[in-house]
Order: sequence, then structure tokens, then C-alpha cells
Amino acid sequence: MIEVEKKFAPTKKQLNKLLTGAKLLEEIIFSDCYFDMSDYSLILSDRWLRLREGKPELKLPLGPIGHTDISVDLYDEVTDGVRIGKILKLPEEKDFKKALAKAGYKQVASFVTKRKKYKKKGFNIDVDEIDFGYRLIEIETLIKDRMGMDKASEKILNFAKSSGLTVSYVRGKFVEYIFRYNKNLYREMKKAGFFPQS
Repeated sequence: MIEVEKKFAPTKKQLNKLLTGAKLLEEIIFSDCYFDMSDYSLILSDRWLRLREGKPELKLPLGPIGHTDISVDLYDEVTDGVRIGKILKLPEEKDFKKALAKAGYKQVASFVTKRKKYKKKGFNIDVDEIDFGYRLIEIETLIKDRMGMDKASEKILNFAKSSGLTVSYVRGKFVEYIFRYNKNLYREMKKAGFFPQS
């Protein structure tokens, strides 16, 4: 499946309007540990490798590196550990974390998220509170193939605007972590064109 999402940092009033009529599906708490090589070759090529609650996930970009204020995030989300191992050419190992270590991957971030998941008008809305003092929401939809990407992006932006949200660039949880705790990597990402020019 292809994940199409947009991040927002709403005011309390905007969030209340967005969640009016939304159905609360669940409240969960989960931990994320992100991994990369010492040269950050994954991150700087817009690929994101993490263990979420110990299960491997790899996000692969479906568009060019870089964001504008109105761009949505387009990723193929791979959750099959065997497939991830093949993509990253990891050594065969029953324990995924051991395979990462053998290949030279190191943990570059770790944090815990409290998430409330909602559904409204066919969209998934995640309201996240992260343990290092960051809050944001994501509005997302899943599509089967690339043919529907433009339409899905447009629908998310129209839904957000009709809900009173401000459409602008918002750092994701991991990028915010990098911004706060790894200024050198953040500068490298900026040079690579990840963020809107300010």
C-alpha cells in the first residue's frame, strides 16, 4: 500500500473543528527506534528505517526529495522484514536488530508517541503527542498504486482547508527530533533540499 499523508500543527480551536464529527478509533502508545549508517545514507536519500514496537518498517520515497508548504508526503511503506532485508542487503539473521548491527546500522533516534486515531470522511487522522515535547497531527489515506497519488493528495488538502487547518510545512516527529538533537544532520538535510527555502 502507498501512504499519502500531510502533517499539520493546528491550534486548539482548529483541532476541535477538525475532530467535530470524527470517530475515535483507538488510543495507543508506541515506541520508535530509527536506524541509519554513520554517513546517514538512508536519511539523506529520504528513506526512513525504524523499528516500531520492535517491528521493522521502511519508508521509500515516491517523489523527489524536498517539500513545499503544500506538498504531501508520498511513501511506499514496507513492513515485511524479509523484503526490507533484501532492499537493504542485510545479512541473513533471524533477529532483525542483529542483522542491522552486523551490516553497520546504528540507532540514531528513539522516542515514544501517544496517539489518538480518528476517522472522518474516509480520512485517517492521527493526533500525536511525543515524549520530547512535540505535538502534531497527520491526515492520511492509503492507496493501492501510484495512479491515485495526485487525486489523494488533492483530497487531503481540500479536506484540511475545509476543516479550517493552515496548510504549511510541518516537521514530522523524526525530523523534529533531528532538528532538536542533531543539528549537523539537519543542516545536511537542508543542503539536500529537504525543506522549503525560508
